[in-house]
Amino acid sequence: MRGVHVAVKVVGRSLCLIQIYGPNTSALYPEFMKKISDSLRGVKTSDSTILLGDFNAHVGNDAAMWKGVIGRRGNANVNDNGRLLLQLCRNNAPCIMSTFCSTSTEMGTGLSDVDIVWVNGHSLISA
Repeated sequence: MRGVHVAVKVVGRSLCLIQIYGPNTSALYPEFMKKISDSLRGVKTSDSTILLGDFNAHVGNDAAMWKGVIGRRGNANVNDNGRLLLQLCRNNAPCIMSTFCSTSTEMGTGLSDVDIVWVNGHSLISA
């Protein structure tokens, strides 16, 4: 797994940022998911955690099946890597933020499997 793990204090709270780049091949993906799980186990449960990067996965847009994990604005395609990522998210209670918002661009409307940003339940932003 190519990535970096940074812990910082923000407004008196701990924020853990994990930046990754996932493998392009499905054969390497299970080991990649294991390394992410191992990294997440090392984060304090009281920390806010943001995992971001290019996961090289398509998670689809079945918000009903994956309630709270993904929104309905993603690309409809889902692949094996996406299924593994969805399971990891469901087991660790984060959500895949890029599927909750529109990704329109100046060049037209495009849907991104970006480079997903995943956030755990300890929000740093108050409404």
